[in-house]
Amino acid sequence: MIVAVALLGYAALLLTAGSKALARARWPDRAPRLAVAAWLALAGSAVASVILGGAVLVVPTVRVSADLSVLLTDCVMALRATYAHPGGAAMAGAGAVLGLAVIARVTWCTAATLVRAGLPGAGTARCSPLAGQHDRRYGAVLLDHDEAAAWCLPGRWTAGRAHHRGRRGA
Repeated sequence: MIVAVALLGYAALLLTAGSKALARARWPDRAPRLAVAAWLALAGSAVASVILGGAVLVVPTVRVSADLSVLLTDCVMALRATYAHPGGAAMAGAGAVLGLAVIARVTWCTAATLVRAGLPGAGTARCSPLAGQHDRRYGAVLLDHDEAAAWCLPGRWTAGRAHHRGRRGA
């Protein structure tokens, strides 16, 4: 129980103080790749600690021994002891729901992000070679504009060729 509280407290600390500290930091302007890696490490560590905290609530700790039969017997006895009192099943259920909810939310957000990334920029990425000039030095399409901006669009594009549908040979 102490381990579960520690893991969930660690996740709460990361998601409150850690995210605020990274948001206020000035160094990400100088090292954007490192900043992205730090954000991903923070989020991954928080998600992993919540999942592990939920797993700790579900699976009681068992003394590991060299003999497999003793290990299995200890596991069965620990499960009986855990679920013998009223709070045992409720705590295990809460841990399972917590872990599954986090996994479901991360899966949902990942799928939604992938779908959104594939849809809106696809047309823009196909049209960008028509609007600008492909620069082989940068491996990008450069557009003339009064203000400096850098855009990253999902999808594939082919420099110098427009994608047409319909008539053949036209």
